Amino acid sequence: MEEIQKIKNILGLLVKIDWAEQEDAKHLLLLTERVNTLIMESENKPKYQLNVLDLVNISEPLTSQLLKLLFQYKSNNRHVICEAFLQHFLSPSGYKAEQFLRPKITAETDHIDIAIQEKGKYAVIIENKLKGAVFQRNQLARYIQKMRAEGYSDDQIFIIVLPGYVDRNIFDHINRSVWRLPTDWGAPNQERACAFYDAVSCLCDFDKSCPMCEHCVKDLRDRFKSQTHVLDLDMVDWLENECLSLIPNDEIVFRTAIIQFIDFLKGRYNKRLNNKLIMEIEKFLREQLLSEKQTALEHWDALNDKKQEVKNLLAGLESLQKTVGKDMIDEWRMKLAPKWSEYLKNEDRKSFGICINGVWCGCWYDPNDKECPSPYWGFQCDNPTEEQKAMVERIIEKVGIGKVTRNPENGWIAWYQTFHGDEKCEAFYEAAKELGYIK
Repeated sequence: MEEIQKIKNILGLLVKIDWAEQEDAKHLLLLTERVNTLIMESENKPKYQLNVLDLVNISEPLTSQLLKLLFQYKSNNRHVICEAFLQHFLSPSGYKAEQFLRPKITAETDHIDIAIQEKGKYAVIIENKLKGAVFQRNQLARYIQKMRAEGYSDDQIFIIVLPGYVDRNIFDHINRSVWRLPTDWGAPNQERACAFYDAVSCLCDFDKSCPMCEHCVKDLRDRFKSQTHVLDLDMVDWLENECLSLIPNDEIVFRTAIIQFIDFLKGRYNKRLNNKLIMEIEKFLREQLLSEKQTALEHWDALNDKKQEVKNLLAGLESLQKTVGKDMIDEWRMKLAPKWSEYLKNEDRKSFGICINGVWCGCWYDPNDKECPSPYWGFQCDNPTEEQKAMVERIIEKVGIGKVTRNPENGWIAWYQTFHGDEKCEAFYEAAKELGYIK
């Protein structure tokens, strides 16, 4: 009987702990609602938010084009913005500002997001990760080698990374393979000897090796560390405080574009709230969470506990969102099943699609996909032929899809995130029928 009572006591304690955790979660959700109300009612609330770049969900290639146009701006026949940018950020690492004269500025050329060059003087590689794209296998090493092949010495090559989030240690988080140059670096991505299980990893990222490792150039990370700059909030500050001052007030359209881009970056880096509003929120949280009877140390410990509760709540919300993403895939499949039943193939809660001339057309969802953590429509085919690529382009053109990502080398002829997968797939199906690809 005594053992049974112990078990009952333990079970009772577990029930109480579970109840307390649920109450904490409810309290946090209520607190977030009250903070949101405070923001909406504050005289310091953010201005009405209408950012065109957010609205159209601008892609990374387009942000690269935007930056190229920014740097190409001239005043008195000089690229004043580009000149100021390079001097501000690169002078500490050896860039000689007096060499600046007639830069060649390109975007999305030879696989490099943005390049700023003057032959025999300097070469600046800007790697754009603003929308969260991951570094590809040997990516920075390949770019460095291309600049070397064009005649630039190592002290003339500079690298700038524009991340999609604020992380002061991002340099240390980049895969070691990104900086390594194997002898077969010019081969297609997945055909290199060191290629591992996905499209971005090398064997050396997992402390493994291949026959190429003996001849691989491994010192580029250390060699270029001082010439590599990660710009997040520094870029925002420079655009807002220096760049705008270089643009005349009557250049209304150009100034507006830069202001929109600054706001876009603040959104990426969670910095749209102003300091006065943040102080209001701090005051509110102090009143709700801290007691005047407690010491500063007790306040510190209480806030640490609350931050952990917030992390737990966020983990629960993220887990719930992943489940809802799987629910969407199943809902879309069930809506399309009556018409697609003859052709439909699916993996429960992960994907569904039909095969059109050897190409899978459908929707996928992988919550662990870093490149696209939301559901997406796509046309998938390993090693697609030119005819298959052309077929997909005709279908997309007929449907009138404007936002498309293409990675045919990785098996994805075309894809893009969606929260209306059933509608997109229905449109693709009808277009394929009208074009004669489905009988």
